[in-house]
Amino acid sequence: MEVISPEFRSDIRHCSPIAVHSLSPAGGGKRCFDLEFYHAAYPAGVRDKTYTLQTIKRAEYFLLASVVGTERLALFMELTDEWLEKNGAPSLDLSRRIGSEPYRVPSGFGLKEIFGVTERAAFGDLRWKAELMREYSLPEIGYPVPYAAIKAAVSGQLDIGFEELLYWLQVYTAILQVRWRDYGLSMLRLAELTTIEPPVDVIALEGKTFWLELGCVDRLNNDIVTIQRDDELLGAFEARNDGTLRFEAYHSLDARAIGFVTGLALKPNADGSIPMQRSNWESALAGSAGMGQVYAAQRGDCYLSRWEFGLGISADGTRVAGWHEQRAKRPQKPRFVATQIEIFTSFQQLLGE
Repeated sequence: MEVISPEFRSDIRHCSPIAVHSLSPAGGGKRCFDLEFYHAAYPAGVRDKTYTLQTIKRAEYFLLASVVGTERLALFMELTDEWLEKNGAPSLDLSRRIGSEPYRVPSGFGLKEIFGVTERAAFGDLRWKAELMREYSLPEIGYPVPYAAIKAAVSGQLDIGFEELLYWLQVYTAILQVRWRDYGLSMLRLAELTTIEPPVDVIALEGKTFWLELGCVDRLNNDIVTIQRDDELLGAFEARNDGTLRFEAYHSLDARAIGFVTGLALKPNADGSIPMQRSNWESALAGSAGMGQVYAAQRGDCYLSRWEFGLGISADGTRVAGWHEQRAKRPQKPRFVATQIEIFTSFQQLLGE
């Protein structure tokens, strides 16, 4: 709905997505009707509205009416992606989700089209006011959000929070055509904003199917398996004494990188083995040696690589340019890495994956 009125001064009009609850003729033979609707652009608590409208012009794709008793004209049209891109963003819900509460699914939408999309064309960019971004030290960029989620949010059926934004960034940056490095700082800041655990040096992170330790990895001298993308070090694994894994991240993790982390850290059997391998570390070594990692690297995907003598050191002891320099790369704090993994896996569980 777009309302045109002199009360808006030089702006002339006020735009808002609406959700129509009911429409009924007002009677009297004057082309009037009562419209009950949800007015998304109004403050919380006063968004349910009833207007009595008199039709001026009705066509297949729009309706123009006057708001009875006012100087307002109201133009109604279908909510489209193009309209959303031109007319503002929904509010941000800044609270942390409570894991025990069921996620509210918007009516008329499926979880797959909100949280399961993996194609670039399914995302639109949302921008919030610069003051809000500065308040939370978030980069002032367009944040990728699926079009279905945008529509559900502006009609008041879905709350978008920092956790949703981080999850969508994890999915979006895994897409090959995306300039994934441009979103690293935003992802880390969103992880910081949603982390509630106190600072610690080591975290034991457990999911339904995986277990690993998050902490400092010796990438200077140890035999390590790394997650890499293009020429960037994302994270590194080393073996613990029992064959399980310790992991350290040096860049925000996309969906494929998190898949490597949780996939290699499968919970072992009682004898310490995992399917097809004697331990998680053996699984990491086998994974890094496969030709699939070469193909992934050529595509621009995340891939695994083994550095038997430390990062940036080849088998003959020489330094490998571009990788040896990343020995000095600053690691992300374990609690922020844990948050990234937990948020991604929680939305995947919501989808049943």
